[in-house]
Amino acid sequence: MNDEELKELARQLRCPDGEVGAQLGESMGKSNDGMIQASMVLLDLGRGRHVLELGHGACTHLSALLEMGTNLSYAGLEISTVMYREAKRIAEPLSADHEVEFRVFDGVTIPFGDASFDRVLSVNTVYFWTPARAVMDEISRVLTPGGVVVVSYVDKDFMKTLPFVDAGFTLYEDSEVQTLAEGSGLRVEAFHKRNEQAVSKHGDLVDRRYTIAELRKL
Repeated sequence: MNDEELKELARQLRCPDGEVGAQLGESMGKSNDGMIQASMVLLDLGRGRHVLELGHGACTHLSALLEMGTNLSYAGLEISTVMYREAKRIAEPLSADHEVEFRVFDGVTIPFGDASFDRVLSVNTVYFWTPARAVMDEISRVLTPGGVVVVSYVDKDFMKTLPFVDAGFTLYEDSEVQTLAEGSGLRVEAFHKRNEQAVSKHGDLVDRRYTIAELRKL
């Protein structure tokens, strides 16, 4: 791929748009499924949890998430209108029995009041938080004391091997996530290391290393 094609791929990964974005969103849902499932487990969902997800994509995982607890409510935020519409379509059958809502937001300001959620999930979006500290502050603001945040990201060394990450991705090491958390009133409980076989954006099978950061509101 040439530079312009790589920039367009990076733009679509950040905010899927149009027919190409819809197709890419479906592909991302499949390639990220292992990360999403492993991350949801660490939310420790029980009864009556209020869950917020930043960057839900097509949200094909919502049914599995809602089955992990009882009397759950879910709110999803996206910067992509295409993914917002796709998620609403996929989740429509679930809305009759569960409290589910989706909103488009600006990527920084979370459109909910203080202490509205006790669980927050975000998988493969931290690379695009701009500014990252402001997003982490917002997560902390809408989280109840003692609430849990799960932020998952592919390891920096692996990400640096991908040709499109120079076009708008900010890569993170655990220490950098730790710094973001500490400045926002969140404490890192653990960095969970995972390894999986995943299909790349070019259709190749790759050995992908990723981290699930488990944080708690002080």
